[in-house]
Amino acid sequence: MKIKDFADTDFKDFSLHDTGRSIPNVIDGFKESQRKVIYGLTNRSNTLMNVARIGGHCAKESCYHHGEKSMEETIVKLAQNFSGSNNINLLEPEGQFGTRLSPAASASRYIETCLSENFDKVFSKDDKSILKFKDENGVKIEPELYYPILPLILVNGA
Repeated sequence: MKIKDFADTDFKDFSLHDTGRSIPNVIDGFKESQRKVIYGLTNRSNTLMNVARIGGHCAKESCYHHGEKSMEETIVKLAQNFSGSNNINLLEPEGQFGTRLSPAASASRYIETCLSENFDKVFSKDDKSILKFKDENGVKIEPELYYPILPLILVNGA
C-alpha cells in the first residue's frame, strides 16, 4: 500500500476515531469511556463494588473495546476527589484513590466505588427518557450524551 493511500484511508479513520475518544463533549463533559462507565453504573444497583469488577461490568455493558485496565483507570479518575482532580466527583471513592501529591491509586481489586450523591444532584432521573442511545451490532449501549444541569466541562475541566 502506498503511503498516500494509507494516510488517506486507514490512518485518517484511526485519527478521527481517536480524536473523538480523546476530547470530552462540551455538553456533558464526558469522553466516550467516561460515558460508558456512567452508563454501566446506572444500569446496576448502586452498591459499593471493587473497581476491577466494575471495569469488567462496564466494558461488557457498553461494548468497550480498549481493555479493562483502561476502563479501570477511567473509573479511578471519575472517583478522585482530591484538590486538582475533580471539583465534583461523580463516583464515591472507598479506599486509596490517590492524593494531590501522589495521584496513583491502589490496585483496582482493593478499592471500591459506586455512584456518588453528586451524580443525582447533577443529572436528573427525569432526563433518562430523552437520551438517545447508541447501537452496536444490535446491542443498545451508552447514550450519545447525558444532559447535566450545568456543563461539567466547566466544573471539572477537560
